[in-house]
Amino acid sequence: METSYVVIDNFNATYQATQLLLNQGHTKVAYVCYKNQLQHTEDRYSGYLQALLDHGNAEDSNLICEVEFNNAAYFREQFIELLQPDRGVDAILFSTNTLSIMGLKIINELNITVPDDLAVFCFDESEAYDLFYCPISYVKQPLSMIGKEAVKILLEQLRGKASSEQKVMLDVEIVARKSCQK
Repeated sequence: METSYVVIDNFNATYQATQLLLNQGHTKVAYVCYKNQLQHTEDRYSGYLQALLDHGNAEDSNLICEVEFNNAAYFREQFIELLQPDRGVDAILFSTNTLSIMGLKIINELNITVPDDLAVFCFDESEAYDLFYCPISYVKQPLSMIGKEAVKILLEQLRGKASSEQKVMLDVEIVARKSCQK
């Protein structure tokens, strides 16, 4: 649908987060995401994949944990499978804060130590990260800027000042904390 929008650069955000993990020396970076065809989901996955390829790593389906939305039991099963020692996962990039919080709970239950046993990088900021024993790394979206830009575009359209769709893509901030270290 052709329409105005304000988004973040999901591809670049996930690319940067994956690159950071790889540059820290992690070799088996897993990606946890929802199973859907939403544009931001596809852009995030593409950024993850491109970072792997640019770093000389091939796509590995054993490192992808794609789960159904709103199915905690399925997530738990798939995530625990991803963490099995034979997979060799040494870092995880969660594509949403909901998935990361569910995953961090399971990591705690399994007595996996972050970052000693497993590095963690999350998409989106969450106050819950401050409650975790290890400072969690995350992609910070400029939420107030997204809101301001969206309202600005809407007001321009309501006043008849905008003659065509306006497409705004904003950058994110990569917040690298202790959880992504090797």
